[in-house]
Amino acid sequence: MLLSFSPIGDEKYATSLLFFSNLSIAIADVIVDSLMVVQARKDPERGAEDLNAYMWTMSASGGIVGSILAALLTDNFDPRYCFLFSAAMGLVISLTAMRLNVALE
Repeated sequence: MLLSFSPIGDEKYATSLLFFSNLSIAIADVIVDSLMVVQARKDPERGAEDLNAYMWTMSASGGIVGSILAALLTDNFDPRYCFLFSAAMGLVISLTAMRLNVALE
């Protein structure tokens, strides 16, 4: 979010902000993988095959739709709004993950 509000004068500053943006994506992947492990333990026969297929389908769909929206957003507005939107979606994923109630049995 900081990258969207402040002008970039230093390459190290921009690089560090982009690093933390990619780190949030990695954390979201860890959360999804842990949910799949929990599902696999609950159903040893089928595991988390349906959840895995659903996750990859939604990830691919989100990548396509996100790319189109990002292109339209940067074409019509300042590129900082793309960074703001991307940061907001990472925040939404984090807040949603904190609300999950997953119990290991």
